[in-house]
Amino acid sequence: MKKFKLSALFIIAALGIAAVGSAALSSLNFERNVSAGQILVDTDANVAIQISNTSNYVGLVKTDADGKVTLNLNEAINNNANGGFNTDAVFAIGSATSGAIKIKNNSDIPITVSMTNDASTNNAITLSPVNSSSSTIAVGSSGNYYFTINTNGQDALKTLNAVLHVEGK
Repeated sequence: MKKFKLSALFIIAALGIAAVGSAALSSLNFERNVSAGQILVDTDANVAIQISNTSNYVGLVKTDADGKVTLNLNEAINNNANGGFNTDAVFAIGSATSGAIKIKNNSDIPITVSMTNDASTNNAITLSPVNSSSSTIAVGSSGNYYFTINTNGQDALKTLNAVLHVEGK
């Protein structure tokens, strides 16, 4: 019954997003209000999904004042928010043996990790699990991942965006 309720919630959310997505959407905000209990930041050891930097790339994983985690590949590799990547090249942030980020699953259900690029970027950014990890993370486990950026065919000043999806199974 719990999976049915969760599935129904995801279907309703997807339909709502599709309905909103067909209109001209310029921004989307999610508010979290709690009348009792505690809101944990995304890097807190007790949060359901914890994302941390396992690389030497300074600035790769950042936590905003409100606890939101952001990944900035450009700043990580250049240590400069305005530098950018060369065109017609392939970059790796992390490696298949060491990774760049760690995603820990503290929730009570398995999760899957994937990445979706903007339609115009032709999958320029990929997220891959290291040799000992997979795209599914079991309860209480963690997975290590690295990024590949392929700028072949991308305009020099084009911003490459992708969305990291961490979803319960």
